[in-house]
Amino acid sequence: MNEKMPRKVLLIGSGPIVIGQSAEFDYSGNQAIKAIVSQNVEVVVVNSNPATIQTDRHEMVKPIMAPLDEQTMMRIIDDEKPDSILGTFGGQTGLNLLIGLWKSGFLSSRNISILGTQPETVEISEDRLKFKEKMIQLGEPVLESYYCSTLQDVIRYAKLIGFPVIVRPSFTLGGTGGGIAKDIDELRAIAEQGLFLSRAGSILIEKSVIGWAELEVEVVRDSAGNKIAVCTMENVDPMGVHTGDSIVVTPFLTLNDKNYQKIRASALKIAEGLGIVGACNVQFAFNSSTEEYYVIEVNPRLSRSSALASKATGYPIARVAALIALGKKLTEIENTVTGEQNAAREPAIDYIVVKCPVWPIEKFPEENFELGTQMKSTGEVMSIGKTLSEAFRKSLRSTGMLNRKVAFNESLLTAPNPERGPQIYAAFKAGFSVERISSLTGWKRLFVDEWIRAYEEEQNFSGFSLVDTCAGEFEVKTPYYYSNSNGRRISGDVLVLGGGPITIGQGIEFDYSCVHVSHALRKRGMKVIILNDNPETVSTDFDESDFLIFDPVDFESVRNIIENSEVRIVIPWFGGQRPINIIGKIKEYFGERITIPGTDLRAMDILEDRAKFADLMRDLGISYPEFLFTSVDSFTRDIGKISFPVIVRPSYTISGAHMSVLKNSEEAEEYIKYHGRFVKEFLVERYLDNSIEAEIDAVSDGENVLIPGIIEHIEEAGIHSGDSTSIFPARNVPNHVQETMKEYTKLICRRLGIIGPLNIQFAIKNDVVHIIEVNPRSSRTFPFVSKISGINLSEISAAVVMGEKLDSRRINVGKIGVKIPIFPFDKLKGSDVILGPEMRSTGEVIGLGENMRDAMASGYKAAGYDISKEGVIISVPSTRIGEFLGIIKMISDSGKVIYSTEGTANSLKKYGIVTVGIKKIYDGNPNTVDLLKTGNISAVINILSDKYKSESDGKVMRRACYEKRVLYISTKTQAAAFAETIYGGDGNGTSISP
Repeated sequence: MNEKMPRKVLLIGSGPIVIGQSAEFDYSGNQAIKAIVSQNVEVVVVNSNPATIQTDRHEMVKPIMAPLDEQTMMRIIDDEKPDSILGTFGGQTGLNLLIGLWKSGFLSSRNISILGTQPETVEISEDRLKFKEKMIQLGEPVLESYYCSTLQDVIRYAKLIGFPVIVRPSFTLGGTGGGIAKDIDELRAIAEQGLFLSRAGSILIEKSVIGWAELEVEVVRDSAGNKIAVCTMENVDPMGVHTGDSIVVTPFLTLNDKNYQKIRASALKIAEGLGIVGACNVQFAFNSSTEEYYVIEVNPRLSRSSALASKATGYPIARVAALIALGKKLTEIENTVTGEQNAAREPAIDYIVVKCPVWPIEKFPEENFELGTQMKSTGEVMSIGKTLSEAFRKSLRSTGMLNRKVAFNESLLTAPNPERGPQIYAAFKAGFSVERISSLTGWKRLFVDEWIRAYEEEQNFSGFSLVDTCAGEFEVKTPYYYSNSNGRRISGDVLVLGGGPITIGQGIEFDYSCVHVSHALRKRGMKVIILNDNPETVSTDFDESDFLIFDPVDFESVRNIIENSEVRIVIPWFGGQRPINIIGKIKEYFGERITIPGTDLRAMDILEDRAKFADLMRDLGISYPEFLFTSVDSFTRDIGKISFPVIVRPSYTISGAHMSVLKNSEEAEEYIKYHGRFVKEFLVERYLDNSIEAEIDAVSDGENVLIPGIIEHIEEAGIHSGDSTSIFPARNVPNHVQETMKEYTKLICRRLGIIGPLNIQFAIKNDVVHIIEVNPRSSRTFPFVSKISGINLSEISAAVVMGEKLDSRRINVGKIGVKIPIFPFDKLKGSDVILGPEMRSTGEVIGLGENMRDAMASGYKAAGYDISKEGVIISVPSTRIGEFLGIIKMISDSGKVIYSTEGTANSLKKYGIVTVGIKKIYDGNPNTVDLLKTGNISAVINILSDKYKSESDGKVMRRACYEKRVLYISTKTQAAAFAETIYGGDGNGTSISP
């Protein structure tokens, strides 16, 4: 590593939010950027995720929103000419990119220094065989395992070890491609996918230690060999459950001092032996009875656990790791929490921290959520308490488990699953002893005891305790608090409510807005309190507010803050639906004692209640689909009053929860059987089929309305806006229609006195504009629109909410932006890869270009689709061939080879379009799946007939496309966008943000 300070550092981001790689990398990357800039070093940050704070422009920081692939990175490096690169702050994506650039010789050819942990160390840590050999060399115990690159070897060695076995691919994320195999059939299925997904083309077959305790140690080490164990973490769930899906406590609670010191010493020894320069996470399996342990793996980078450890201890791991990467020693780095000029002191805490995952169960009712070594949770909450039961109860509040009523089911105790927490308490109430529950779950008795106590002990908090990283030994300067009995009062002017854990529909986009609102208010001299319970986010970084309260985002927490602080202003508009759901209760309880500036709550109710909203549209003369309001009891009877198809929407929802398009009475009966358990009142609307959707993000001061432009959806109406590929500014919506949309937006804002942010969604059919819904809060597209338009909607909204008037400004959008959603189907293998009105995506990527073709090509590339491959599979019902003829001709003229089944081939032959014949999936070979395995297909266009059933060929085809990273297209508008993108180009164009 260079002894002198770098001039310009390129930092690789982590890309879109996916299961296993979430907002923690925006947090760690953002902290790293601030640390590097503090040393007067320029930063170029490359990320494909528009919803990140790190892609904001700052002095000495140049954000580039571009695909995260080696080819694009090489272009950026040649353009920007950095002298150094950091790949350990971008999760597995950043690490894999760094290794690829290093192995190709490109970095050395450009004289670029690799900062922090070196690639040789990364390779040892990530390559299962090399890691095993290194641990043996260090004298550290590892499990019996065999390195395999063929399915035959996998089966042979699994028989040698004995079932069950663990499958662990190299260089993958969140356990992707791995699993627990109980027999040959399970092994074959897991291993085939693992070998395909592993960058090294290899997997490890490992002896199972299911049921042992899983332990983690977060270590920071500098280049001189100074190192500390920042945090110890104990998984409540035993080995066999991915740590991202396990409840975790810190510090170690069930180890005696001898075993604590043994594990700590091993972690430090491993960090030294690997030559870590920065941060790493070491994972162990530990047998409490025999006191044996095995080293499971090391993450040689910032990780999900790093973010948790940072928030749990108050030690800024990412900041320290970034400064170490620049050449600083631990003893030279200031601990910004304590103000001490020495970051080499291990944190000591006098409280308990709990992390609890959240899963998208309701979004994927067909999915088997039994937990294993492949992660399935989308996010997590963190809670702090003086006791374990206190911290557990806060987590129960944050996740909603505390008030979840469940019928006791013993099978849900024995198999790890998201319902096991509530089932433990149900088992106790059913007469099960703590010992029996412990035996059935594999949880330590301490954890079962305290979990039950958490359900039964009421908490009455009054005031706050400081997150003391020195256990009282030194004065702590950072105002970072958690609720406690008989705690201290705090000051503060404004309370900003955060978004809580990342779930589908409630993502990083809302944290982006909260952070910018805090910035805007602090610029205006206000002292800001942020309430949030998500350890992964930038908003819970120690320096993003004047006071950080790490507590559940619920009414109890807000009440404690208002009663024990100087705050009299509460801002709920930027954290998504979660804060919106509690503002009525806040206002009812406190009345005139507090102010909720912005849109009046009566207007909120009109907009959120679907029946009242429909009445408003009628009064304003705005087209709105025919509707009726119904309940669970009368649903089946009432739904027939509107012609099918219909769309069903509950009141007060986010991300389309419990929404569905129903085509007939049979589907209506199936819908109410499932969703009637969760929702009691519904709005049934006429479904505007064959319409297009568009939306507007805006800011209103009650009179003036700021509209940066129109967001156009590529998917037709009926696909949730969060799952639709979107274009900004719109390119295919006629100007007169756009003007109508803007006028409707202004009309609604002025009628209701909207003050602050809002999002309006429209359906356009035959040039008639219908309004679908209005959300008077920030939306998930605020960051996307802000980045492209150059107008920070969140900061402007904050100013307007606090009473400022909008100024007139010229909007000049230069480039075209495309937002492409990213889905979790690689982790949720039981789910059909099909979209509807209920949101399923976890994140998004952005594509930018001077024109639509370049923007789409960049977006496809950022999403992981290689549309330069020569083959396209097309299946279109014969009755619709005429509609698609122009699109298919364009694809053919672009030079693509078209493959199709007999019916489509015969129809196309009449128009002179030559195709290569393939069979349907169940009719023999070669079929679609066979072709996908060749790796030469760029897209599959599969247009469903009206008689479509999910169990047909389509379901298998969609799943195969997703697993092989092939673009799957199911609508005419999507097909047209693809055809226009590849026509006249190779699909490899990549535009880079300015």
